[in-house]
Amino acid sequence: MSTTTNLHPPSSHALPQTPLTPTTRHMVLWIHDPDGSPTLSKREAVLNYDLFPPHVARPGDIAEVKLMSSSSTGNVSDDSIAVGGGAMERKKSYTNSMMEEEGTGVGGRAGGVGGSTKVEKKFLFVIRELEPEQRAKPNLQISLARHVADLFGFHSRATVTVTIIDKNLHEASHVEIYFRDQYISRSDMWRMATTLLTDTCPYNSQKLLFISSIRGSVGNIWVRGRKVQSAYFSPRTVPIFRSESARYVLFIQMSREMWHFDTDDGGDGDQGEGGGGGVGGEIVFNKLINGFLPELFKRWKRINAHHLVSIVLFTRVVYEHGEPVGILNRDGKESEEFLGTPGGISIGEGRRYRDFYRVVVSSMASSDWTIILHRLKKEFSVFLRDILLSTLASDPPTQICS
Repeated sequence: MSTTTNLHPPSSHALPQTPLTPTTRHMVLWIHDPDGSPTLSKREAVLNYDLFPPHVARPGDIAEVKLMSSSSTGNVSDDSIAVGGGAMERKKSYTNSMMEEEGTGVGGRAGGVGGSTKVEKKFLFVIRELEPEQRAKPNLQISLARHVADLFGFHSRATVTVTIIDKNLHEASHVEIYFRDQYISRSDMWRMATTLLTDTCPYNSQKLLFISSIRGSVGNIWVRGRKVQSAYFSPRTVPIFRSESARYVLFIQMSREMWHFDTDDGGDGDQGEGGGGGVGGEIVFNKLINGFLPELFKRWKRINAHHLVSIVLFTRVVYEHGEPVGILNRDGKESEEFLGTPGGISIGEGRRYRDFYRVVVSSMASSDWTIILHRLKKEFSVFLRDILLSTLASDPPTQICS
C-alpha cells in the first residue's frame, strides 16, 4: 500500500460518534521535519482550514490540537489514541521547584506538563496562510513539526481533535523565558518579545533563537493565574526573563545574634538562653549553614541553574577610647545611632566604630556548594577573634581613603 493511501482519513466506522460543533473537526495528523529538505513547511504547524465551514477558520485565528479521547471514539484501538511513552523530560523552573517543595508535582496544577498526574496535552498555534505547494496535497489535514509532536506525545497518523478557539480566552498574562551563558540587554529582550513571540503561541520547553545569537527556552506560561502548556502571546503579554547563569553576591551580616542560640518559641536571643519551652542548642549561624544555604544551592541544582557565587561577611565593631567594646547589635538603640554615620568619625564620649568585610569565596560555581559551606564554617571559627583583636588608633587620620 502506498504512502498516499495510508494518509487518507480513517473509515467512517472508526470515527467518533459524538456530534461535532462547527468549530471542531477530527483530523488525521501528519508529522513533518522543518529542517528537512524537502519539507512540507518550515513552520511548526500547518492546518488545512478549508475543511472547516466557511468563515469559521481563517489565517490569524487560534487552533487547539489534542489527541482524541477514548471516550469519544468508536472502534479506534487504544494504540491509535494513546499518548506516547511520556513527554520529553522538561527542565524545571524556579516555580516548579517551589511546587515540588509544597508537595505538588510539576503537573500537579491544571495545565502542567509531566508530573505524576496525567494531564491532557493541548497544543495551540496560529493558523497561517497555506502555500501553493501545501494546497496541492489533497490529503493534507493537519501537520505538526516532529519536535512538537514528540514533546506533546502525538504520533503520526493519529486522529486528533482540532478546535478553533477564542484568542481572548487563551491569552497569556505572563511567559517565562530562560537563558544562560550570555548577556542580554533590555533592548534585546524587547526585540525578542516583539519580533519572535508576539502573535504566536509559545509552549513549554520551546527553544528560541533570535538573530542567530541569542538563545533561550520557554518556561512557565500563565493564563489568568493558571499554569498552562501553551497560550497566545499578545502585545499585552508580559515576558519574564530569567538567567540560569547569573553572578550572585551574598552579603551575610555577622551581628551579635549570629552567635546566640535560637529558640522555637521566639525567645529573646540576646539573653543567650531559650525562653519558655523553646528548644536551644543551635546558634543562628548554624541555621544559615545547615538550612538556608544548602537548600538554596540544592534548588539551583534542581532547576539546572549554574550561577557564580561570591560570599562576603560583614559586621560593625564599636570602640571606646580605641578598644573594641563589641559587635553592633542590629536591633538595639546603638544601631539607630550608628546607621548612616561614615566610618572613623567620632560620635562623642570617645566612641567610634569600624566596619569589617571579609570575602570568603569569590566567583565560585554554585555546583561546588559543599566547598563553599566548608569555607564558611572555617571562617566563622576565627571571624570574631580576628575582628576583636583589631584596635582603633586614638587619633585616626582625618581623611579616609575609600
